[in-house]
Amino acid sequence: MCDDIPGIVLMGGKSYNISIVRSTDYCSTWTTVLNDFPVEITDIEQDPLNPSHMIASGYSSGSGGSSEFYQSNDHGETWTASSAVLNGIRVNDMMFSDCVPNRYYCATDSGIYQTDDGVSFTKVFNLETLYLESGPTHPGQIFAACGENGVYRCTGPEAAWEQLPAFYHEGISVETVELVGDQWLYAGTDGFGVYRISLDPLGPGDNTPDSPEPAVTVLSSPGYSSITLQVSPLTLNSTLTVHDISGRVVYTGTLPASAVTQQVVLNDLSSGIYFAGISSHPGFCRFVMLER
Repeated sequence: MCDDIPGIVLMGGKSYNISIVRSTDYCSTWTTVLNDFPVEITDIEQDPLNPSHMIASGYSSGSGGSSEFYQSNDHGETWTASSAVLNGIRVNDMMFSDCVPNRYYCATDSGIYQTDDGVSFTKVFNLETLYLESGPTHPGQIFAACGENGVYRCTGPEAAWEQLPAFYHEGISVETVELVGDQWLYAGTDGFGVYRISLDPLGPGDNTPDSPEPAVTVLSSPGYSSITLQVSPLTLNSTLTVHDISGRVVYTGTLPASAVTQQVVLNDLSSGIYFAGISSHPGFCRFVMLER
């Protein structure tokens, strides 16, 4: 979707060598605008500092695989191939800088690559990155969804990357991140739901995530069929949910507001890793059940 011209939508993929199609009437009709290159389009991005400028990444699986790039200077109506290439690398997501002209970033399984000229790339981050996010309420900042490494943030064009501890939970993969308004950062996971933290709206460099501590702690799992919980003070009755490492819910029950410790019977659970959480509080507590 073009941010500056209503009705323009671009969609990429690979179907009979049709790589990019474009609509100017809110998806009622479509025109093929890129079909000369047998690649799979993995992302299309618009430059917030120059809205007529767009970049598309295309993955070619031949000869070990490579990511190629295409650019448009007329809101996606026409496209030309760039000389830029990332050999042996598939681009998962791209993002333009909102403060450095012409700079964009590529998220890949081997890290984040940056280019200022659309020709040469510099690796600026070394962890698997699935998705990139920025927003006008936090200019210059980049948030990266890094799979089982959680979420990382860069607070400025030349700043170091830092992990946001609130989004790191062993065994949980963060697939995407989204800024909502000037306060909330959401993280979508692979089978474990959505997490949220509050960001201080003071500006770049001053934002400190509120790390949500689990409201429930597993004191013991004495047997195959039960666990003993310690519960933080609750102001209302809440729902306790236990799920396994695949995200499957294996238990739900009500915790009264007066609960301090609670024994929970968990029947028919096999040995493995499980997570307990309370509906009125963010965060999950990890525990292990061993069959006896």
